[in-house]
Amino acid sequence: MPFIDIGAHIRKRIKLSYEHMASSKIELNEVKFENVELTNVKMTHSNFTNITFINCTFRHVNFSNSSFNNISMVDCDLDEVDFTQSEFDGIQFISSNFKQALFNKSNFIFTKYEDCQLIEVEFIRIKHKELSLTKCLLSKNNFLYTRLDGLNFSNLKLSDLLFSMDLISGMTITKEQAMTFFEELGVNVV
Repeated sequence: MPFIDIGAHIRKRIKLSYEHMASSKIELNEVKFENVELTNVKMTHSNFTNITFINCTFRHVNFSNSSFNNISMVDCDLDEVDFTQSEFDGIQFISSNFKQALFNKSNFIFTKYEDCQLIEVEFIRIKHKELSLTKCLLSKNNFLYTRLDGLNFSNLKLSDLLFSMDLISGMTITKEQAMTFFEELGVNVV
């Protein structure tokens, strides 16, 4: 497995594409990235530990089957990023935007989304323990085959979400959100 030792801190604007990173398996530890742009990069089966990403952009990046431990992503944009079957432990996504990201069959432990926008994101068959969503916008997301017990959606802006009705028991929503769900199901609410 190739090992990339980038050093302690990368600040200047860097753009990386698949041509720059032909290897798909990466291991990064204790690095801070600022203003980095990754486009069309494949980093499957990789390990990322103690990494901070600030104001970074990820487009068409494949992180599937990877492990993320103690990661912070602040003010990042993630467009069509694939995290399928990845492990997340001690992750903070803060003020970041996700569009058409895939988290299918991923495992979340102590993961926090705060003040994020998640648009057309797939969370199919995920497992979670201590998954927190705070002040986020969720629109057109897919939670099919995912148990939602223990998740608090009450402080989120929600629209057009897909759920498995038999797996929503134990999730927390507001009365207003419940009314919206019933209306989207075609139930006449009076």
